[in-house]
Amino acid sequence: MKHLLYILLLSFTIYSNIYSADPDPYYSAPAGGTINLSQEGGIYLTAQGELKVLVVFVRFKDDTSPHPYWPAGQPPQNYSTFIDPNLQTGSTHHINLTNYFKKMSFGMYKITGQVLYVETPNNKSYYGTNRFLANKEVLQQKVDPLVNFADYDNWSSSANYTHSNQPDGKVDMIVMIWRGLVFSTDWSGEASLGYGGSFSVENGTKTIKTSFGLNDGSGVTVQYWGARTPERNFKVSVHEISHWLLGGSHPYGGGNDQHKIWGMLTLADEGICANTYERERLAWINPTPITGDVLNAPFQDYVEYGTAYKYHPSNGSTNEYFYFENHQKLNIYDNATNNANDKGIFILHQQGVYNGTNNIRVKTSNGQWDWVQNGTATCFEGVSVPKFKPTGVNRAGRNNKDKLLKTDGSSEFLFYLDYSGIGDWQNSGCGGWLRGEGLNNAFNTTYNNVFSNYSNPWARRWSNDVTNNFTMEIIAQNGSVVNARFYITKFLRNKSI
Repeated sequence: MKHLLYILLLSFTIYSNIYSADPDPYYSAPAGGTINLSQEGGIYLTAQGELKVLVVFVRFKDDTSPHPYWPAGQPPQNYSTFIDPNLQTGSTHHINLTNYFKKMSFGMYKITGQVLYVETPNNKSYYGTNRFLANKEVLQQKVDPLVNFADYDNWSSSANYTHSNQPDGKVDMIVMIWRGLVFSTDWSGEASLGYGGSFSVENGTKTIKTSFGLNDGSGVTVQYWGARTPERNFKVSVHEISHWLLGGSHPYGGGNDQHKIWGMLTLADEGICANTYERERLAWINPTPITGDVLNAPFQDYVEYGTAYKYHPSNGSTNEYFYFENHQKLNIYDNATNNANDKGIFILHQQGVYNGTNNIRVKTSNGQWDWVQNGTATCFEGVSVPKFKPTGVNRAGRNNKDKLLKTDGSSEFLFYLDYSGIGDWQNSGCGGWLRGEGLNNAFNTTYNNVFSNYSNPWARRWSNDVTNNFTMEIIAQNGSVVNARFYITKFLRNKSI
């Protein structure tokens, strides 16, 4: 049953580095790589066992530009805890690669390593925008004297998804994190070391490769720019490493039909927790397929325990799935929504494998709507954004995590919610609406407990043109465990919304 919630307008201060209408530089998408759905695990790099990763924070020696988290002439704040030196350290904070991959993989992927801070041998003008040359000189002249690169050669790969815990002479993974947007304003991270060939370190005994793909690379390049929080910059590092695990394609593209989701390969301002598709591809979880009626499906917390269900509509695309995840915010990386009170089943609808298009979206429990733009407003320290408001139910329409159409035919995300008078949309003003703040996106026993062909949102296939008999009904919750029923042979007509 769905209850209309009247939520008091929250008064809060909006910081530009948390809610920003200015787009991040996109991640640079590497080329190549075919996803083989018959195989699981990391495609170019192991996703199991222990991986040693070298993290290098780098500053151009003449860079004195302002940076709120990285003082000129000094290391960045808290840089030394970016990765644990061993498994015994046991860090539990957010910005830590060891902790992140431990939590996402349930301990199957053990990332440890070393963190360094260095400065370039030459001034910025010497390198220009040549990140290959900059990475090469730093690694050979500044890093090689400080580390034993043999510690970072522990894996070899004979084919996609086929990795053995034996050194092959090539360094496995280096994360180069540069101070500022020093190479390009078009991207925050890139899954290579510059595409300039290979070079030797460790007295010629180890090779660093700088491209992307099977046996073609040894690392990634990140630009740590000061207009965004350390958490968002951490997401960039996770994202670029994840290309080596999941392939070169993003789960998003351009145009008017974009969606905000969570995942390892999503943008820096989106949730960092790996989604069901990603965890399954890496053999970290085995979601339960729904192939018949299920009268009692218990959901433990998805991020903490990995419980998930998936449904392939019989009349859908070949690799089309609905994924069902219970987010109870038991894990520090559970930021599918920024609304601390919005807990329950979140539904992802995916048309196919990641392929650089907008083929995965959230089915939010507050439904799909028609939207109109009603002028503009000034938010986030002077940025002009469109004012949007929902005007009526449209089950084939858009929700607060989708790009919305403007009066000029272009589109923008929901940064300003205009008051509509509709019960579900009582909040208004500038805010983090597209990230769920002040809104209900989860299905639960107290808000919206049914997802079917007669609910809003509905359970039709991606193209919205064919009905089916699928229904999810939430029937109970005990602590953090949610119980649901799934029907594929009948629908709940009397639960329409």
